[in-house]
Amino acid sequence: MQKHDNSVRLVGFDLCDTIRDNMLSHSIDAVIFQDMVSQGYQGVKHLFHSLLHPGSEAQPMLKTKLDVVYEGNLEFFI
Repeated sequence: MQKHDNSVRLVGFDLCDTIRDNMLSHSIDAVIFQDMVSQGYQGVKHLFHSLLHPGSEAQPMLKTKLDVVYEGNLEFFI
């Protein structure tokens, strides 16, 4: 068992198995998670549009949804 001083520990932008296990063992309290699948899809979609219509106006800036994941809502993200 790992001891800590009850300060919040945060790892950003990743939710791999190692981080999930550390959250369940209370070594990591929260993770900022971004939906990489949607982000990748949007990037490819914009690239395709730019290649298909080279002289068109620039696409509006993409907004990526970020979620804060805690142990309590972890099951919704794995």
